[in-house]
Amino acid sequence: MRVLVIGEYGLIGGYVVSALASAEHEVIGAGRNVRAAARRFPQATWVRADLARFAKGEWAELLVDVDALVNCAGALQDNPIDNLEAVHISGLVILARAAHATKVKRLVHISAAGMQDAPGAFSRTKIAAEMALREEGDRLVHPSVRVSAGAGGFRRQRFASGLAGCTLAIPAVHASSLIQVVGVEDVV
Repeated sequence: MRVLVIGEYGLIGGYVVSALASAEHEVIGAGRNVRAAARRFPQATWVRADLARFAKGEWAELLVDVDALVNCAGALQDNPIDNLEAVHISGLVILARAAHATKVKRLVHISAAGMQDAPGAFSRTKIAAEMALREEGDRLVHPSVRVSAGAGGFRRQRFASGLAGCTLAIPAVHASSLIQVVGVEDVV
């Protein structure tokens, strides 16, 4: 199967690329920094693409003969490089429409769990993106907090374990929210 992975060199995207390549699928990675990605994941073919800025026609060219599309791209906040509206909503809608127009058989979008209860621009844009994709009948994946041994994951896992064993009071911003930790391998 020929699979295009967007956001392929982030935590989840890297694991997706590795798993697909290990299963002997043809993997095409698309992102803004393909030079760094190609060094990390030489098992994929790399193309430069920007979810926030590509037009439908540019995506259509990349989606020729692609069987599946996995979107792992996302941004945590607006900054000089990332625009939440463009990455999470408008860019994703353009990508999804191009995928449908080019007859991509499956679109999988990695989102985040618990967005309906969280305040802020990140949650608002994630929810809007999901609503747009649901209307198209695409598949959404909602992992919660992800941990892994790589990419600093071991340090985060030890930090979370340390907090769990702490006998002191720990102030929490959203104290009523549950944290559900899942291994990134299970998400993939």
